[in-house]
Amino acid sequence: MSRVKLVVFDIAGTLIEDHGEVIRAFANALRENGIPFVEDELKKWKGASKREVIRHFVTRADPKGAVEERVETSYRCFRAELERCYSEEVVPIAGALETFRWCRERGMLMATTTGFYREISDLVLNQTGWRDFFAANISSSDVREGRPAPYMIFRAMRRRASGA
Repeated sequence: MSRVKLVVFDIAGTLIEDHGEVIRAFANALRENGIPFVEDELKKWKGASKREVIRHFVTRADPKGAVEERVETSYRCFRAELERCYSEEVVPIAGALETFRWCRERGMLMATTTGFYREISDLVLNQTGWRDFFAANISSSDVREGRPAPYMIFRAMRRRASGA
């Protein structure tokens, strides 16, 4: 048995190709809600909590306005666009399936952690047919704080340890 017990994979850009879907969804949601942004700045937020990214731009645009209402409206637009993007096409990274098999052959458990919320990670794993490869699938919506906090990895480790 291998000394490595658990291998944790991110989803976008690691297991599936990243074609700018998240940035595109942010840009569309912010634009539709009249919230100014610079696309290069959006790219700097990659991997962060999606709602927090939107909150940053909304607060900067109008700190005294109805921030939470605008955040939630923009977040709903973001989700709809992102779900549309990933329901149209998910392209696996070359070699991903072979990597899963290699890990499995060596007795390693695998998990995913992602800045995506649960519905997107489920959509991706269902479309690729990879759900059964993983001992745990942890989304940012499953923990109190996403990256860079370690809570998703901690939860994956607990799931692995408990077998749940």
